[in-house]
Amino acid sequence: MAANGTEIDSLSNLAAGTVLDVGGHSVQESFRTMLRERLGSKKPGERKLFPSALLSDDAGLAMWRDVTRLPGYYATAEEIRLLEDCGGRIAEAVEPGSVIIDLGCGDVRKIIPVLDSLERAGKQASYLALDLSRPSLEQNMAQLIPRYRHVRCFGLHGTFEDGLAWSRTVESPRWFLSLGSIFGNDAFDDAVGLLQKWSKRMRPHDRMLLGIDAERDEQRVWESYNDPDGVVHRFLRNAFAHSNRVLESTWYRDEDWTVTGKISIEKDTIVHRCMFKPVYDVDCDPLNTRFAVGDHIDFYESYKWGPAIMKDMFARAGFDVKDSWNLPDGPIHEYLLQPA
Repeated sequence: MAANGTEIDSLSNLAAGTVLDVGGHSVQESFRTMLRERLGSKKPGERKLFPSALLSDDAGLAMWRDVTRLPGYYATAEEIRLLEDCGGRIAEAVEPGSVIIDLGCGDVRKIIPVLDSLERAGKQASYLALDLSRPSLEQNMAQLIPRYRHVRCFGLHGTFEDGLAWSRTVESPRWFLSLGSIFGNDAFDDAVGLLQKWSKRMRPHDRMLLGIDAERDEQRVWESYNDPDGVVHRFLRNAFAHSNRVLESTWYRDEDWTVTGKISIEKDTIVHRCMFKPVYDVDCDPLNTRFAVGDHIDFYESYKWGPAIMKDMFARAGFDVKDSWNLPDGPIHEYLLQPA
């Protein structure tokens, strides 16, 4: 079931399972803007960072399900394990009537322990799964609707900014979920800047639940992004192929590029990024850019920030840490944030 988000005054008027278009109809233009800003007209030697949002086409989300089930891709399984342990305590902190917006919801496996806890407690809440793929959202709704009576589930089709803009009309307490190392998973100053944009637009009763991977084992990190069968790299290549459709130009071909991983240490923190390197000079006419041999495009960066750095990041971004959870033998930390 689909609806136009601009025509909806209240969630109470919606049938459970409705997918609202809050900007999904114009997502291709959003992608073009991202590509122009990140890659367009760059000078030689100037850093190029491919936008991760292009991972989320229909094919990419199907591939993502395979990635998160790889034996070596530990982060998803570890976060689910943590949320199974602390989901009840998170649910206790949710005020009745809250609107929970899951930013980049994927296949919704992570949030189910929290929703299950809300249901067992008989606590009324609305859960809105936000993503860029309508088929994926519709599949999620079909999975969730039979499961809950007290938690009403809906989909939001659009970008994070679209979801935030839509939520301004919501008067109930809002919970923004950033699971899977989305917010905070950037170079420190960039992460602060993004979080600050959200803290400034949150109200006193709003909350953000932010999960981040703080793994300290370099080998484990390396193996999670560089599996022997190349599943993760194929997932990343699909995002570049997606850009062909966005730009209406076949500037990217698999055979023209190699993909390699790289680990570095920044502020005593493991950072992994993938680099796309052209085999020979490649022109991208829609972006007025040439990618020369010896150049590279950074993609899918992952910063494994630990608790001390995260708490500094939150303070600079205008958040207070209301609570946090971590398993003694696990790398994932969940932070419950409120605007300072």
